[in-house]
Amino acid sequence: MSTTYRILQPGDEAALESFLLPQLESSMFLLSNMRQSGLIDGGERAHGTYAGAFEDNQLAGVVAHFWNGNIIPQSPPQHLDPLSRLAIERSRRPLRGMVGPGEQCFAILDAFNVSPDVIHLAEREQLYTLALDALVVPPVLAEGAVQVRRANAADVDLLAAWRVDYSIEALDAVDTPATRHQSRESIERQIAAGDCWVAVRDGERVAMTAFNARIQEAVQVG
Repeated sequence: MSTTYRILQPGDEAALESFLLPQLESSMFLLSNMRQSGLIDGGERAHGTYAGAFEDNQLAGVVAHFWNGNIIPQSPPQHLDPLSRLAIERSRRPLRGMVGPGEQCFAILDAFNVSPDVIHLAEREQLYTLALDALVVPPVLAEGAVQVRRANAADVDLLAAWRVDYSIEALDAVDTPATRHQSRESIERQIAAGDCWVAVRDGERVAMTAFNARIQEAVQVG
């Protein structure tokens, strides 16, 4: 079996989709970003450099290095190191983070010999999937005690403040003007895309959620 590594180019989209869709649950960011921006990397939001491993001319693994410095892998172990190095080399961006299947991310960290002292946050999270026909509507929604609606411009101030608190508590961020600006920008972008939702009880907004990746086949809830 022959193995080659190369950067994916426009025209490779079908091969990438065929590889990723069978593992859709852990490939949402890769699929969403690729469908949004294609296989080009101009440094803009959702753009990335995609390195692919081909076994006998069939795509067998991919690692993408995105505009924000994050690497996202979907690959067998033997291809992770060469793909990661190729993606970073060709993107010419520093490595700032990793999101993806836990074993793959930690294998890349080991291969790059990243010191634990420089890691800001490293956590394994459970991934849940649910078919819509198995979705159970909570009684408080079914009975109308709580309503859920899309967020709008009038919600920005409150939700941006919530996003700051979330970033501090869950992501170990620091409350700075930059954190507040990024949080507000993120909320405004999600509202404009129709991807942000609020729960309301007795006229008071009590919770929010958002889609952090969305494709025709599925959404990823954050």
